[in-house]
Amino acid sequence: MKLSRDYPHAAGFMYDRYNTEVTTHLNPNKFSLSSLIDSSEIRDEWEDGKSVYNPERVFTAWIHWPGLTHQPGYKMQLVSSEQNIMVHMRKWKMVSHINVISMRGSRSDFIANGLPLTHFQGPPDAQSSTKKKLKSKPHSAFDLRIRDIISPEKTRLLQLEFNRTFAQTREFQNLPIKVRYYPLIADCYQKIFYDKSKQPDSCPGPVNCFLPPMPDVKCSIAKGNFVYNKVNDGLFVHYPAKSRFIVHSDGCDMLP
Repeated sequence: MKLSRDYPHAAGFMYDRYNTEVTTHLNPNKFSLSSLIDSSEIRDEWEDGKSVYNPERVFTAWIHWPGLTHQPGYKMQLVSSEQNIMVHMRKWKMVSHINVISMRGSRSDFIANGLPLTHFQGPPDAQSSTKKKLKSKPHSAFDLRIRDIISPEKTRLLQLEFNRTFAQTREFQNLPIKVRYYPLIADCYQKIFYDKSKQPDSCPGPVNCFLPPMPDVKCSIAKGNFVYNKVNDGLFVHYPAKSRFIVHSDGCDMLP
């Protein structure tokens, strides 16, 4: 609301986005939103930003790029990192045991299986020896963790609301403990996107990843046939002509 008052002619706001490292329990039934907030550390690694739009003032809403305004005098407003940022929870550590030593320490105060988290490697996207350095932008935000921004009382209320939602949703109780696809997808995305300096050969996505057969995994996959209309040079609108679910008994390979 404050930004809207400060910039009355803004069609939307673009925020810088920074990679953030979080630690959570591997078991969904032991997941703690407050522990996630307390463990989150903002890294000095800049990613393409994201936007918040006023839908009355834009034609389109793209994930990482400004929309097209349709009224004269309106424009997308870039929000400085000193005012606010988006956090990108890309570096996600899942451990089998977490002890919270101190909720307000100066560094990471979480222990996994009796050892500091620095003794544990993250998912493959954090391990790749060919990982490209992301653009760095020094800023005081990188001296902070999310818990320094969200008050303890707000964190407590968020945890209570999460507990209520979790208890009322049976599907949460049935989530698997064994992680199968996250390391595979993370490693694949590292190779097809980040290792290519974010200039992929084709649109990055799971269809470009090899997923080995998993005979004990039953998976429903949404498939569709699309047609398109040309709106203008270089601008095509695709829409589904046929959609269906295909059930596999040996994993989630998306290729025919």
